[in-house]
Amino acid sequence: MQVDASAAAQAGWLRAIEPGRSDGRLVAESFEGSRPAQTVPIPPDIAPELNAGLLGSGIAALYTHQLEALEAAREGNVVVTS
Repeated sequence: MQVDASAAAQAGWLRAIEPGRSDGRLVAESFEGSRPAQTVPIPPDIAPELNAGLLGSGIAALYTHQLEALEAAREGNVVVTS
């Protein structure tokens, strides 16, 4: 019997996340539907080495959510991505 890759991925995610739901470590969950990508320029004050690495990889802009995460981290907030 062949297992659907999407179903297998969902089952794996549930095994990984369910303990946090059960014992209270997971304090928030959200889902946002898809929307068109929005980009912003790479901030001019970003580390030169990082900027060079991004440009060298063909990345000339950030997605808006990436800039939001960068700004949150700069303010001292904990940022977790998946």
